[in-house]
Amino acid sequence: MRKLLIVLAVLAAGTVATSLHAEVLIKEGFEGEQYTPLEHWATNAGEIETHYAGISEDKAASGKRSFKLDVTIPKGHYAYWWLPVDFPFTQPLKFTGKVCAKGEASVELGYAYKNPARGTSGHVFKAKKKKELQSLQLLHMEGLAVYVRPRGGRFANTHVVIYVDDFEVTSLPLRAQPQPAVSKPKIAGDYEVIPVKPITNEKILPSSAVIPASLKRESMAIIAAQDEFEPASFVILAGKQLRDVKVSVSPLKNGDHTISSLDVLAVKCWFRSGGLGPALTSELLLHDDELVRVDADRCKQQLRATNLEGRTRYYSINRINRSLKPEFIIEDAPALLPVDIPALQPKQFWITVYVPPEGLPGDYQGSIHIEPANAPARTIPMTLSVLPFRLPAPCLEYSHYYRGKLKGDNVPVISSERKTEPQLAAEFRNMKDHGVINPIAYQGGERLERYLQIRERAGLSEERLFTCGYSPYSGAGLSELLAAAKKFGFGEVYVYGPDEASGERLKQQRNAFVNAHKAGLKVFAAVYPYDFFPLVGDILDAPNVHGIDQGEFHPRLAAKVKARGFRMYSYANPQYGQPLPYTYRDHYGLALWKAGYSGAMDYAYQHEGSGHIWNDFDAGFRLIMAYPTSSGVVDTLQWEGFREGVDDVRYVTLLQNLLDEAEQTGVATEKVAGIRIWLKDLDIDGDLQQIRGELCQKILQLREILKP
Repeated sequence: MRKLLIVLAVLAAGTVATSLHAEVLIKEGFEGEQYTPLEHWATNAGEIETHYAGISEDKAASGKRSFKLDVTIPKGHYAYWWLPVDFPFTQPLKFTGKVCAKGEASVELGYAYKNPARGTSGHVFKAKKKKELQSLQLLHMEGLAVYVRPRGGRFANTHVVIYVDDFEVTSLPLRAQPQPAVSKPKIAGDYEVIPVKPITNEKILPSSAVIPASLKRESMAIIAAQDEFEPASFVILAGKQLRDVKVSVSPLKNGDHTISSLDVLAVKCWFRSGGLGPALTSELLLHDDELVRVDADRCKQQLRATNLEGRTRYYSINRINRSLKPEFIIEDAPALLPVDIPALQPKQFWITVYVPPEGLPGDYQGSIHIEPANAPARTIPMTLSVLPFRLPAPCLEYSHYYRGKLKGDNVPVISSERKTEPQLAAEFRNMKDHGVINPIAYQGGERLERYLQIRERAGLSEERLFTCGYSPYSGAGLSELLAAAKKFGFGEVYVYGPDEASGERLKQQRNAFVNAHKAGLKVFAAVYPYDFFPLVGDILDAPNVHGIDQGEFHPRLAAKVKARGFRMYSYANPQYGQPLPYTYRDHYGLALWKAGYSGAMDYAYQHEGSGHIWNDFDAGFRLIMAYPTSSGVVDTLQWEGFREGVDDVRYVTLLQNLLDEAEQTGVATEKVAGIRIWLKDLDIDGDLQQIRGELCQKILQLREILKP
């Protein structure tokens, strides 16, 4: 029987314990009636023939029984089984187990885990060490695994018999470390204003009055190009409770020139659900901090909504609550309202500056005004340096799954699926402002032309139309789809193949793909990197490749797809909705460009599942980048991080364009060649903001070289 010795106590407390002694976390010997069976987990081998999977008395490392797998693996490169487990851990772990295998396969034991802070996952095999497993960061155990691989290049109807026994996971002891006494921070006067790094996975939470040194900045200084949104952030930390704090930002001035496209919002910390239980995280960007009320001590939160009778009240969103209905009105304020700031609870604020395409280059000066009702007002200087160039569109195409469709009237509901025309227009504008100019359309039927008209007015792309609103199999409505696409000037029309299909299921779609091509359509689909290319790589026009091991990319596969004249996109690397701004900037920015993908196509801008989309606790973790309101959207920190990734690619695109121009005009100096080599060898694993600064320097150097 598997024994959860300290895990139960850990999960009940909602925390992760550490120990100075070794502790057995899991023990499974497959004895007795309450053992946990192994489950088939993952493979690229097609349909595996299972002759037997269960308890056996043939062999046992100890006791009388072991778990036996008797299978025939037809093809592929791997087949994995696991014993699923679910618990957080911080200490280094020791995993032991016994395995006996017969057949032409290598069998290895290990475990699979996730790193929630980075949005990545990993596997640990025997004698394999990873740095993050030797630290105190929070990780999450997913399963104890049996990894089966062929001894040759591939399985070929390989018969394998495997016996496993005596799984045991032990947390290794930690050395005692002297813990410094935590004291209240020294606060100058009634409160301090602390500039902080905006795009980071580190959270500024009300539970800690200490702002990490890694997040602090010296001043409120912004650098941006023309036609670019750029964020900045600061924290107010008070020694006493501040009431009705007004925060505003003055226009930024450079002589007679003014940049006034500024927005200031409060960063709202609230609870999200997840595998580790409710987690307090900084996520929402609100003008009205009271739209969501959070009681962190009691792990409770409420959302303000107005019911059909016109009564406004707060509804619980930390449990299943069917009294909160999609028809109720939810609205943020148009501009930042005063906020209350409790003592020793840092409150983060967010500033977004937009430099218009015609913005005059140079240095602009402005200020942040902070006026509490019960403390002296302060003015904090803020600067903006506008670079002497305009950013082009990125060389990558940014799309995503967008489930919203016109509902047929203008009575708003809060939903990822049903949109009024004003809601649809607001969300299209929001996507465009964040760099996504070609969202996948789920709209079909008689409202398609109106949908495309609203999309056209928002300034979205008309180069390719990706649609999940029509099937390549039935043929129904395809002629109407092509006619509508032609009317609005789309050059190519893509219909969606089977979602996340692999193996035989994917291979069976070939005829449907061929028929779609005959009808003048192209096909795109979410696929896995390990088998789609040999199965349908010759006829799948736009594979949207799943990021199985998040943070991993497939540049050789992207090159093979492009060599066929097709386009390859990135999906679920990670999926949308994780409160990880820096991860989205990284994985959907320079990392994507460096790997040679055609673009990004993640899921989903909004997906409510069942229950209310603002209630994360009635249907599980939501995949959301911007929360719908009755007339617009509420942005999130991860959505801002995604936009910074798009802008990183825009800087790279400009540098590439300038290099091409230099070569075409004959200004191919040694310095130009050196910049091209620098870009080709660019190490993207460093600090992304620092890399952007280096890109700016190279752009300015090239512009100087290219002067008439």
